[in-house]
Amino acid sequence: MKIFEIKKLVPSTELFGPSGNPEICIIGAGFGGINMGVVLRRAGIPTFTIIEKNSSIGGTWYENRYPGAEVDSESHLYCLKSKTHNWTRNFSRQPELLSYLIDTADEYDLWPHIKLNAQVQAAIWNEETHMYTVSLTDAVEMRFNVVVSAVGIFNSLNIPQWPGLESFSGVKFHAARWEEGYNFSGKRVAVVGTGSSSAQIVPELAKKAKKLLLYQREPCYVVQKNAREFSSFERFIFASPLARRLERMRCYWRARESRKASAAIVGSKLNKKLEHKSITYLNRVFSGRPDLRELLTPKYPFMGKRTVISDDYYPALLRDNVEIIPHAVTHVTPTGLVDSEGIERQVDAIVMATGFQPANYLANLRVRGSNGVWLHDFWKTEPRALLGSVVSGFPNFYMLYGPNSNGGEILFFEHAQARYALANIKRMKREGITSIDVSENAMNKFNAWLQRRLGNTAFGRSATGVKLGYYLSPTGRNVTQWSQGLALFFILALTLPRFVSLVSTRRSED
Repeated sequence: MKIFEIKKLVPSTELFGPSGNPEICIIGAGFGGINMGVVLRRAGIPTFTIIEKNSSIGGTWYENRYPGAEVDSESHLYCLKSKTHNWTRNFSRQPELLSYLIDTADEYDLWPHIKLNAQVQAAIWNEETHMYTVSLTDAVEMRFNVVVSAVGIFNSLNIPQWPGLESFSGVKFHAARWEEGYNFSGKRVAVVGTGSSSAQIVPELAKKAKKLLLYQREPCYVVQKNAREFSSFERFIFASPLARRLERMRCYWRARESRKASAAIVGSKLNKKLEHKSITYLNRVFSGRPDLRELLTPKYPFMGKRTVISDDYYPALLRDNVEIIPHAVTHVTPTGLVDSEGIERQVDAIVMATGFQPANYLANLRVRGSNGVWLHDFWKTEPRALLGSVVSGFPNFYMLYGPNSNGGEILFFEHAQARYALANIKRMKREGITSIDVSENAMNKFNAWLQRRLGNTAFGRSATGVKLGYYLSPTGRNVTQWSQGLALFFILALTLPRFVSLVSTRRSED
């Protein structure tokens, strides 16, 4: 392997061309990718391209168009640090979130940097040039000094492999690929899954369907959302950017309890308190229906699965046209679904609210690093990184919302990771560096520490030992969650880059 020498103060124009800036590829134009573009713009680095597979920006909020789709964090938290907004609701819905991202792209003049209808297939590092060759689905190849993956974790659909699914004669689709033209009125509809998307879909479909069958393998803990429209007076106040920033701080303070490290620790005082709050809400709504209360009471510790935040999910389950089927689907017939008890129920439409594959990071993206190894081969079904952002052996490659960076206000995590990437990009310019990698020792020690901290949490664990939710890899390792609070994540993201980096500069041409 060629040895590279560290060269300080090599003119950046010699290394990166006339602009003196590294060429940067950002994969994905959702919140993460748009924020990365804004961060670079504000830093005076215009040499970036945002590559988006869809025909418009938005990511999750472009693809998920099901009825009732809305955010689970308060609106003044779920926005970019660089762009507040006078929201119409305290929990914004999909159309307003998508409009917000479009407005952000307009304000920061990102459109000239965005390439739509193009999906990245692979990013391959070249040891000689210290650049990535990025291959797109249209056979186009582009070269970049830095690659930032902003594809997130909710982009690879979890499609059930039920025998007979293709034979179903009615309408069938995944919730993230909604059939917007389908009329549910008077139909028998099966919704499979009881996670966050299902909790938003069921109340809307229950208003239209003749019969709604909800297939539930395991109930979720549900807490009230208290979602509402902002009053005209509130919106008048929030017309002030200062008022919006103060409200952002207030929202953060209000949510702080559920973000504490002890919230997910089985048996902790806070974990028990939050569980009690959820069960109290359950008992209140179903006080007159002990049968439903029993079906909907989780048998695992609080936070074992993602908590559902909703005001109208439980009330919808009390409707006469809604029936809970507390069994998994085993196979599909041309006219219906068969559950694990062997009972077939006929339906006109199947909505698969079966979520995504968050533990399968970068499922649709292949990355090859400096040692010629592909990233997924390196991970071996156990994704890991330093701060969910960088992996040893893959120089100049950054992830937003990567392994073990879920578990709080996601845009805060993504912004910290974007700042991490920016710090290294600035260093490349300032010190004449073309390759920045992370120490394998530092990455391994960080992950060993984090796994010890996650060892006594509820994430992904049931009382019977059966895997719950999406937190765990096939080997049982928690590869999605961060449970140590936002403050520590921010501090580490701001301080670690300089101390754990391995830097080198490609040799000048002879």
